[in-house]
Amino acid sequence: MHFLILLLLALSFFLYYTFKLLRKPESRRYLVLLLIIDTWLSIVLFYLFYSAIFD
Repeated sequence: MHFLILLLLALSFFLYYTFKLLRKPESRRYLVLLLIIDTWLSIVLFYLFYSAIFD
């Protein structure tokens, strides 16, 4: 359970900085890295939720 809370915290942290960087055109190169991290965290989180519900 603590792992899920940490995953949600990390996802919210990276999503916050992703949306913050969308407004700054000079920092677009970091946006790709943040989008990859956001996608990976989302996939892991949804997999854990799916396996907790259906297994």
